[in-house]
Amino acid sequence: MKRIVNDTLRAGLAARKAPAGRRYRVTPVSLGGVVPGVNLDRALRLAEALEDDAIARKLEMRK
Repeated sequence: MKRIVNDTLRAGLAARKAPAGRRYRVTPVSLGGVVPGVNLDRALRLAEALEDDAIARKLEMRK
């Protein structure tokens, strides 16, 4: 039984080889950089506070 299972697995894995085709490429594009007047420090602090609140809510639900 063990030999049959192993032979079947080997045959299935051998048949799954990736077909030859084009490689997938990602072309980077500029998003324009930072917008004048936007304070990234404040945005990061806000993101941290929101993440902290979400963690606190999850911990409260465990009680």
